[in-house]
Amino acid sequence: MRRAASRGAAGAESGDRFTRILQSPALYPGVAEALGPDFPWHTHAAGARSSQALCLSVWVPLAELTERHAVIETFLHEALPELPRSPGDRRWTVSVEVSRPELLGEVGGPPSRIDVLLEAGDAVIGLESKYLGDAAGGAGRCSQYPRACRGFHGPGSDLRTRTGAPCRLAVAEGRRQARRYWSVAERLLQPAALAYGREPGSCPLQRSFQLARTLFFAAEAARRRETTAGRPPGTVFFAAVAAVPAATADPIERQVAELRGKLLAAFNGRLAAVHYELLAQILSAGGPRTAPIGRFLAAKLAVLGSPTAG
Repeated sequence: MRRAASRGAAGAESGDRFTRILQSPALYPGVAEALGPDFPWHTHAAGARSSQALCLSVWVPLAELTERHAVIETFLHEALPELPRSPGDRRWTVSVEVSRPELLGEVGGPPSRIDVLLEAGDAVIGLESKYLGDAAGGAGRCSQYPRACRGFHGPGSDLRTRTGAPCRLAVAEGRRQARRYWSVAERLLQPAALAYGREPGSCPLQRSFQLARTLFFAAEAARRRETTAGRPPGTVFFAAVAAVPAATADPIERQVAELRGKLLAAFNGRLAAVHYELLAQILSAGGPRTAPIGRFLAAKLAVLGSPTAG
């Protein structure tokens, strides 16, 4: 009976939270209704400073418009000059809060959730979205350090299982599979970045883990697309983009620059930070159906100039 009561209380709390989300002015009209109560809403999704609310307010309504193809092409070519030009027939799908545990061996335990996944026949782009407080703190660091990991890539770093593996996350434990982050890193990172170390905090992924994981996700999704479609290796472009307001971009831009310095030269242009102001301009100029999204986004960015923003 206690468990049933607990489940009932949790359900009521979830219902109350979704009611607040439905009433939230932080979300573009119709977004909450379109996604529903079972969507993986963040705890503070109804708040005015919610990064998730900003992200969904842009990408969910845009996903339903045919104009999205031109908007996304323009936006991505500004962010990623290496993205191959399309003759105009590239078609983009937009997905939010994407989880595909099989790609990086994230079965058992929490898998990656990509804020926005942009996919075309020949391209896969993972997008990490930031807004206020979370942007100021930068993209997420690896949570294993310092309690479960010594902070370096090499034998002896695993504090939890005490194995000789060079990374705690590369070790299977119970139902949790060994993560495949390092097998992808071996294809994308410079040999010097992969060299074993002993200094705490020296792991090449520790400070930029969230960005690296988004890039690795896109790389594996692109490789899976090549295999499924019978395309030659390397013919599906992949990249990761951090979208952030200009006013709070500095920490993210520093992390992007740091990680780019560790990538192989061939992949250096596959990671970028881009300001949401650019997307607001593109949306506002994109026609009568995208302009309201652009104005909504611009209004959310404008509050960053107020004395109480932060």
